[in-house]
Amino acid sequence: MAGLIIPFEGETPKISPDAFFAPTAAIIGDVEIGSGTSIWFGCVLGAGVVIGHAALIHACTITDGTFIGMRATVMDHAIVETGAMAAGCAVVTPGKLVKSGQLWAGTPARYARDPTGAERANIGYLAEHYRELGASCRSALG
Repeated sequence: MAGLIIPFEGETPKISPDAFFAPTAAIIGDVEIGSGTSIWFGCVLGAGVVIGHAALIHACTITDGTFIGMRATVMDHAIVETGAMAAGCAVVTPGKLVKSGQLWAGTPARYARDPTGAERANIGYLAEHYRELGASCRSALG
């Protein structure tokens, strides 16, 4: 059972048949969900991206291999580059650039420090863990 798929401005989402797409998720417009991806309840993500529970992602660019913490907000025209992290509850305001290899935190979010090697490695681990968990959930939901 998949969530809501809505065409917008002539663009229909493209979703791989082996992706896990939670029943309460909504995918709208020009979005492509690749093989092995898991779209969790209320979340939208790309390749190797980890987006925490209750995060709000709006009209921004989240590149591959990034981490967005729980309850974080990334607003219009903000960009989170590969390997960057937005801490839990961070509010990345419109138009901000979270550069590769940076961790931003706070409200509004600002550069806090560079992530440790373990934190950077954890992005890949979590992305793979949720991919595997999503495959199990997809099978369980039929």
